[in-house]
Amino acid sequence: MWLCLLTLAMAYNYFAIPLRSTFTIYDLPGSVGRTTWLCLDYLSDVIYVLDIFIKMRVRFVNQGILEKDPKACRKHYIGKADFKLDLAALVPLDLLYFAIGIVPIVRFPRLLKLQAFWELFDMLDKMAKNGHVIRIVRTILYMIFIIHVEACIFYQVSKWEGLGSNTWVYDPESNVTAYVYCFYFATSLATNIGDNPPPTNYIEYLFMTCYWLSGIFVFALLIGQIGEIVQAANANKTNYRSTMDITTWYMRSLNVPEYMLDKVRTWFDYNWEQQKTLGKLQKFALRLCRTCYSGQWGNCACSLIRKSYLSYLKSSDENSLLEGLPRKLKTDLAISVHFTILSKVSLFQDCERALLSDLILKLKPVLYLPGDYICRKGEVGMEMYIIMNGQVEVVGGPNNSIVFQGSVFGEISLMSLSGGNRRTADVRSKGFATLFTLSKADFEEAMQDYPQAYALLKKRAKKTLTKGKATKTEKRIVQTEEVIKEREPTPKLLKTVIQAVSKEKPKSCLSSFMRSKSKRQTDDTDVKPSSSTANQKLSCSPQEVAEKLRASQTSATAKPAESQQKAHQAKNLTGEEKQPLSGSISPEKD
Repeated sequence: MWLCLLTLAMAYNYFAIPLRSTFTIYDLPGSVGRTTWLCLDYLSDVIYVLDIFIKMRVRFVNQGILEKDPKACRKHYIGKADFKLDLAALVPLDLLYFAIGIVPIVRFPRLLKLQAFWELFDMLDKMAKNGHVIRIVRTILYMIFIIHVEACIFYQVSKWEGLGSNTWVYDPESNVTAYVYCFYFATSLATNIGDNPPPTNYIEYLFMTCYWLSGIFVFALLIGQIGEIVQAANANKTNYRSTMDITTWYMRSLNVPEYMLDKVRTWFDYNWEQQKTLGKLQKFALRLCRTCYSGQWGNCACSLIRKSYLSYLKSSDENSLLEGLPRKLKTDLAISVHFTILSKVSLFQDCERALLSDLILKLKPVLYLPGDYICRKGEVGMEMYIIMNGQVEVVGGPNNSIVFQGSVFGEISLMSLSGGNRRTADVRSKGFATLFTLSKADFEEAMQDYPQAYALLKKRAKKTLTKGKATKTEKRIVQTEEVIKEREPTPKLLKTVIQAVSKEKPKSCLSSFMRSKSKRQTDDTDVKPSSSTANQKLSCSPQEVAEKLRASQTSATAKPAESQQKAHQAKNLTGEEKQPLSGSISPEKD
């Protein structure tokens, strides 16, 4: 209540000071009007003084605690800038009346009390059911005050040029009072309505230009406030329609089945009919619709920018969309989008549908720009990735390749296996890519309700990891065999010669010959062996060497013949005569 009274005193000063300073005909000396003005002036001053004492007792919050101590309240108010403005508004320049006479313009410090007007309308805005109406009233008051000041300035300019000196200035002989005519003239200039007299000199041109600019500014604010009121009146219905449109577009971009789209529409319609609100989806609709329909990318020349921007919207607002839906509908919608991809992962094959549903609800979208690294080689893996849109390339690993939409990688890192948590290659986005991630923490939280399935998945992951290591080992062995080729087998004749020579004692001819030859090469003396000694060492003739070769060949072929004969004898226990072996070779025949 006190704030309203203080605002009324402030409004009086804002109206009276410009009026009395220019329209002196309403403040003539000795008239009843002057006495009334002076009484109102000092009444407003008394209200200003009382306001200072009242504000010294206003409580405030100090570090979260409501301060009630009068001394602390007074000290807090004196330390604020409001106290300094309140003191400046009470500067007693009225004492100049005794020197220069009653000149109302010296009371201009009283205009510093504008803070009271703002505080009042801020409070009304918070308390009112429809705050837009309060804002429009405040804007209208701003416009009226500007027109009031312009009317006073117009009358003062008319006095400077001479009242009735031309068709543009105010004519005192007209039937309309001075203030009414000037206020009408200022209003017509501000709104550009009516047939106004043309200016005749530079001062008049400058005056009208300033009027038009101020009028455009004020009326733009007024029209904007009225538009907000109309929009607020239909806000819920507009949000409902916008949310329906953007949700339909979004689900079609995800290739959601038509029956699922119908279920979402049905839920929207029923929720709107019952509650006339969309709850959490209102925020989603306002944010997304402002972005999509404000024309931010409507005129883009590059379709790639538009496509990537839409991909960003889809990845950043899917969680907001799912949060507003019921759990059953949210689960069905998520399953229809991701179930097919997740069920194709080798680690999650043959898992129950409830487990996959819980994992799907844990997926979070992430957008990667061209060239961004999704994971680096050697780092500890904490997520599994599903490619929703775009392409990624694997670099620096055993298999460099490009992975397309619908692929999954990094699932082994969810199992916390020794040796399976490190990334084996760098993976980076080839263009704009939207990936869904499943973190290890979310995976373990979901697996708490499925201990048997968790043990099975861990066993399957170990098997996959072991198989991958064995495959890498085989590849390394194959590469080694290709570099080091297998030696060709020794010819049979040479092998037979080597076997025959190896059975002889060191005194054999061939070994003696080789030893004597090496001894001759290393002998430091110049004495040459006699011919008789050499003939002794080479005592074996070529005929003897041939006989020894035939003997060794005969013994080599006789052994398999004897084994065949023993086997044949064991089978024929009836006492039949032994048949000669066909594979035996007689020395005489050779």
